[in-house]
Order: sequence, then structure tokens, then C-alpha cells
Amino acid sequence: MHPFFFKDVLIFWRSRRELLVSLIVPIILIVLLGFTLPSWVENKSDLQQMAVALVNEDDEAGAVHQLRQHEPQSAALLEGLQTADLPIEMFMKLFSQAEIQSMVNILETDRETAFQALQDEAVEAVITIPEGFTYAVLQRMLLHNGDGATIELSADNVSLRVNTLQDILGSFARELNLQSAISYALASSSAHAVTIANPEQMESIGGNEAIDTFPMITSFQYFALALSIMFALMISLSAAGKAAVELRGHVIHRIILSGVHPVRYLAGKLGSTFIVSWLQFTTVVLITHLLLNVFPDRSLTFWLGIAFIAAFLSLSVAALTGLCTALLFRVNENIVTSLFTLILMVFSVIGGNVVPLYALPELLQRAGEWTPNGQLLAVFMQWVRQEDMAVLFSALFKVAISALAMLVLAVWLFPRRGKI
Repeated sequence: MHPFFFKDVLIFWRSRRELLVSLIVPIILIVLLGFTLPSWVENKSDLQQMAVALVNEDDEAGAVHQLRQHEPQSAALLEGLQTADLPIEMFMKLFSQAEIQSMVNILETDRETAFQALQDEAVEAVITIPEGFTYAVLQRMLLHNGDGATIELSADNVSLRVNTLQDILGSFARELNLQSAISYALASSSAHAVTIANPEQMESIGGNEAIDTFPMITSFQYFALALSIMFALMISLSAAGKAAVELRGHVIHRIILSGVHPVRYLAGKLGSTFIVSWLQFTTVVLITHLLLNVFPDRSLTFWLGIAFIAAFLSLSVAALTGLCTALLFRVNENIVTSLFTLILMVFSVIGGNVVPLYALPELLQRAGEWTPNGQLLAVFMQWVRQEDMAVLFSALFKVAISALAMLVLAVWLFPRRGKI
């Protein structure tokens, strides 16, 4: 494999004009689109806002009264409890924030109406606050008894917006858990009444924000990642084209006559494409950042995460290269080249590399979530907003599975000795 790997890297290096185009053109487009189309990303519109039905089956006042009667030891703690500190009030306060409202439109209704609206696709998801939620949460927060409670999220289709809503609910759950720990710690160290910390007080108590707020993606951040992904994908077509030139020049035949297994030739293509696409993507992102300060005040962990996700992008690019190369050796070159060019163009559009996903029809949005570039763009966006390793690994697992499937198919389709 090593000789073929270095051969293909050297071929890429000799195509300096092509390399410069793959570096300069995306940077120019990022600058132009970032300045001319900021409203597409930064200004929220109705296209982005998802309708969510809220079913509240709980009774807060009744829960407080019930807690006073059944748990006498909670009376002193409840004296310091403000209405704004009740879990459902905190929940509604979270969804009344301007940033959250621009993404989620909450519609309060009953269970039957909510799930009928979900079935009719009038709403994208249903949030259910079950009966006994406040009682269970306060019992856990104030007395450290019980297992707490669960907010139910129901959706017929998994989408980027539903995943974002799930992240918001996860943020709310972590806030309640944090308040529970603080309240119990204060209650254990003092016999006086304890008040549940307001979100504004959390920073002074624990040194952390109470509710995780997701930073908005700027137009430069979006296009820096989206266009870099698109041009990285184009490298797969370029690499396959170089294989076609070698096929016409009978280079591959001479390699096989030397006794080398054909799959080693393919492996060289995959390895070189992986390295070149990773370098191309990271170079474009870094140069754009240095020119425009696209990702200000980010830690080393953030940049390592970007490089790690880029490796999965390069794996997908290498897999596409292998699949295209294998087909070139079996089918007419013009047909395969035209087909893959069309596929990459369609992927770029429905995967959100040309325009943000929310600006597309719902059907195209769902289709784009199945494309490798659409999946990776969603992972990059989640990392930019959250830097959550748990979310990162779960999302990249799907990308790895699809890339490995393409690699297996490419190896299976690639002609064996005597078939080329």
C-alpha cells in the first residue's frame, strides 16, 4: 500500500493549480456569502421555528399543598420557595427566552389535541409534563427522596430541529439536577429555611450558568463549515478522475503485471484521499478563522474536536472515492463521472452546504439528513454550539457506519486480477 499511497499523494501535490483552487475558492465564497447573506443564518425566521405542543397534566399548587401535608419536614424549606422557583415555572421561563422562542413555538393544549396535531403534522413534537411532576421534583430537590420525574418528548420523525429540542430539554433537566444538589447540600448544612437558587443566582453559588444557552451560529461559522465540507467532497471526484487517467494509460495493468493485488492500489487511493481531504478542510477552516476570527475565544478542546470530526469527513470522502473508482473500472468513465457529479451537487444542496437546511422544504430536509455531508454538517453545528463529547460520539457513530458500508461496497465492486 505504501508505494501507491505516496504515488497518489505526489500526484495530488503536482496538481498545484487544482489544490490552490480547492483552497482559495471556498475562502472567497465564505467571505462573500458571510457578508451578503447573514440573515439566512443569524436572523431567525418562521422557517426555522418549529411548532411544539405542550401538554401540562400537573398541578403545581396542589403539589406544594400535598408536600406540606405528607412531608412535614419540608415545611421550613417550602417557606423560602418562590413561585418562580417551581419546576414548571422555570420550564416556562426557559421557553420564554427570546433565543429559544425564535426556534420553538410552544402551543399549550390537551393530550388528545396535541397528539392529533402531531399525527396531522401540525406540530413537530409534543412535550408532556406528567401528573405528579412538581411533587416528585420538589421531593427530590428539597428532601432528596424519590427518583425525580421525567418530561416526555414525542415525535414521529427524528430531525435536526427535534434533536435541538431534545438538547434544550436535556439542559433543563441538568439545571434541575444541579439545583437539587445545591438545595440538598444547603439543607444538610443548615437548619434554616433554604430557597432554591434562581438562575441569576447560580453563578455566584456554583460558578456555572444555570441554564445552558446555546450560542447562535453566525453566517461566517455556518458557511465556513458548510462550504469546506462541500469542497472536501469534491476531492473524491478529483481522485477518481486521476484513477481514470491511469486506467486509460494502462498504469493499473502494469501494476497488476508486477504481481501486486488490485486492492492495494485501491487502498492507496483511499489513504491519499483521506489525508488530502483532511488537510484541505482544516486549512480552509483555519485560514478563514485567522482572516475573519470566525470562532473567537475557543479552547484547544474545541479545535481538537473540529479536527476529530474532520477525520470522519475524510473517511466519508475516501469511501466515496473508493466507490467512484471501483465503478470507473467497471462502467463507462463518462457515465460514472457525470453520475457522481450530479450526486455531489444534489448532496450539496439538500445537505445544507449551499443554503441552510431550514430554508429547504421539509421533504428535502429529511433527505439531507441521510447524506454524509448533511450528517457531518449537523455534527459540526452541534459541536460549535455545545462542545458535548457525548453528543459528538453518538452522532459520529452513524457517519462511521455509512462510510464503512461504502468502503465495503467499493472493495467488493473493485475488479479482481484478470478482470480489469
